[in-house]
Amino acid sequence: MVYWQTLWLATRNQLLHPKSALLTFFFSTLNTLTLYVLWLLLFDRFPRIGRADLSDISFLFGMATAVVGLTTYLCGGIFELPYLIRTRNLDLLLLNPKRVLTCLLPRQSLLGGVATALSSIVFFAVSEYVSWSDIPFIVLCIANGLIVFTSVILWTSSITFWLPSGSEISRYFEQFMMTFLLFSETWFSKPVRLLLYTLIPVGLISYWPLSIIKEPSLKQMALITVASGGFFLVSLLIFSLGLRRYGR
Repeated sequence: MVYWQTLWLATRNQLLHPKSALLTFFFSTLNTLTLYVLWLLLFDRFPRIGRADLSDISFLFGMATAVVGLTTYLCGGIFELPYLIRTRNLDLLLLNPKRVLTCLLPRQSLLGGVATALSSIVFFAVSEYVSWSDIPFIVLCIANGLIVFTSVILWTSSITFWLPSGSEISRYFEQFMMTFLLFSETWFSKPVRLLLYTLIPVGLISYWPLSIIKEPSLKQMALITVASGGFFLVSLLIFSLGLRRYGR
């Protein structure tokens, strides 16, 4: 209940300035479409790059924009966690230690994330792999991706509890993930792929879902859900340990 109230307040505050909200929507959408146009131009010249074609990249764009957009809107407060830790402004949230995350996640909700997430519909529609019967799988994959992306930002931000430079580490991880989300898995060597399924788990957000959509499998869907839950639990543990250190 606290989460939804905080999210509504953050959304309402932005809607009080409709011109600003519209500009945010416009530029968020424009930024996403500009990146996609660059890929369109590239694949117009080279129909296949490695084992990837435009349908692959379109699906990856769909997953990336859906996950990043929803994270920005539903869990935007996670991005300011390093700042709150470094400046000791996390104290207000600790007044109710059992609800720190539910208060933190929606406090910096950004409406631009909604525009980014909605643009994913265009990319899924362009991809040849997506049909109406795939929608349940896509929704579950997006939910898992949201959990993974938020978890990574949470544990990398929590490094700030121990190291003042943790905010820089978190920002680098965020940039790495947002970059690799738009690249095909087939372009990387096996060691790099291993990295992209573990330390920088973009594979769970976009690569694995692409393989599931190509060959739908309930078993694979269950595995990716378990993996996403595991990342969340590890991130929650690191965050909890950091809170204990912060409270000393």
